[in-house]
Amino acid sequence: MEQQYQIERRTQRTVSHRDDQNRRIVDEVLPGYPSIGDQLDMLWHAIDEGKLDKTSDFYKSLKTVKDNHPKG
Repeated sequence: MEQQYQIERRTQRTVSHRDDQNRRIVDEVLPGYPSIGDQLDMLWHAIDEGKLDKTSDFYKSLKTVKDNHPKG
C-alpha cells in the first residue's frame, strides 16, 4: 500500500511539473510567435523568393522567439 502511495505522489508531482511547464509556454512563449496567418505568409514569401533558408523573415522571426525562450 505504501509503495502505491509513493508511486501516486511521484506521478502527481510529474503532472504538476508538466502543468507548470505548459502554463509557462502558453503565458510566455506563444505570445512571442507571429500569428499562424503571418507565419504562413512569411513562409510563402520565402519559398516564392527562393529564400527558404536562414536568411528568410520566416526563419529569423521564429529563431528570435526560440532564442528568447530556450527549452530546458
